[in-house]
Amino acid sequence: MILKFGVKVWGQSNNSKNSCYSDPKLRKGQRDYVRETIRLQPNQQHLSRVELNKEHGSIVFPLQPVMRVAAPIHTKNGTVFGVVVINADFNALVDPFDAPPANVSFIMADQKGDYLLHPDKDRRFSHALGGSPGLEKDYSTFKQMLRFHEGYEFQDLTEQSASLIETHLRYNPLDQTQQIMIAALVSHDVINELSQGYGRRLTFGVVITVFLISIGMALLARRLTRPINQLTIAADRIAKGDEVRIPAIDRRDELGQMANAFQTMLNHLHATQQELEHLATHDALTGLYNRKALENRIEEELHRAARYNRDLSVFLLDIDHFKSINDTYGHLSGDSVLQCLAKELEVSIRKTDYVARYGGEEFIVVLPETPLQEAMGLAERLRSSIAALSVPLDTDTKIKMTASIGVAAFPVHGQSWQDLLGAADAAMYAAKNAGRDQIKTP
Repeated sequence: MILKFGVKVWGQSNNSKNSCYSDPKLRKGQRDYVRETIRLQPNQQHLSRVELNKEHGSIVFPLQPVMRVAAPIHTKNGTVFGVVVINADFNALVDPFDAPPANVSFIMADQKGDYLLHPDKDRRFSHALGGSPGLEKDYSTFKQMLRFHEGYEFQDLTEQSASLIETHLRYNPLDQTQQIMIAALVSHDVINELSQGYGRRLTFGVVITVFLISIGMALLARRLTRPINQLTIAADRIAKGDEVRIPAIDRRDELGQMANAFQTMLNHLHATQQELEHLATHDALTGLYNRKALENRIEEELHRAARYNRDLSVFLLDIDHFKSINDTYGHLSGDSVLQCLAKELEVSIRKTDYVARYGGEEFIVVLPETPLQEAMGLAERLRSSIAALSVPLDTDTKIKMTASIGVAAFPVHGQSWQDLLGAADAAMYAAKNAGRDQIKTP
């Protein structure tokens, strides 16, 4: 049996075509099943009765009976972030029973007596379409027939020359009032013609068939609620920012596609999260650490240096005449100069060092375990390599650059980051005032 599913995810900030807020004509968010789902606790699901699908407030023709399973997705603070809804095609379940054995008919009715399955398709869903329940029209004992009972009941229908074998199924574990009556109508002629033994066999076969329908309904509920429960738990954890693995759902229907879509969404989410984390700590233009990341790192290095009596030095580097480069060649060329310098800094520093763009044309290099004299030698080599750089432009012009560098060391020039930065800044301006393209210490 192949069950057909339609899957939708609606959220308050969802701008897709399935968003219950994006199309005022659909107003999915105003549907009863959505409102009921929003009131559920985490890990609970809403399983609807069999109902006719509606679009734009009207029943869709040809009729599209569906069973809906919906579950809320909660954020970390417990508010509802969205609703996951699965529309299961009810026809896919009952279609195999549209071709019963000869002189045997199957019927199925909801708790109101409305036919969900009937040999005459025009009799189905008469109550949902505004008429009277079909079971009420056909059977004087319909109230008794709708009363839930365990097992099977046999009812002799003399006026129809048939026997009715009926059973009931409660298919929603969260709502015991939701039930379906399933029955088989067997002709007396068939039973009499096939004699006692064959009649008993036929009756037994019909009972087994009805039992299989019951199992089918139970399996439908299980096939719907179990995967949606797994995916809802995963969606809840995703919304809360927790680490999560999408459960493997080995299915080829839309539920399987939904699981794959969730996994794809999670992969994109992880990639986006990593990208956001990178952007939060790195400069977008040069790819170096940004000022915030630098200040967090330098505090850790200073704490380590103070605790274990270690050396630590910093460079504050500023490109000479950078404003003139922007004014002469344009800001795009100025960006190329910054990117070229950033690459040079990355290849020139040691693996234990790290560099950050501090702002504008200023860069800072942090050198753990490095005393002042050693830092001065490294700064000189860096100054020399920068002076040898040339940045090619599209016009075959090459921009040359130099840099002024201020070097400060812990604890000689300061024991806090603010003091150390102030000392390096003063030394850098001293280098500029001395003619630029130089290295100075406080």
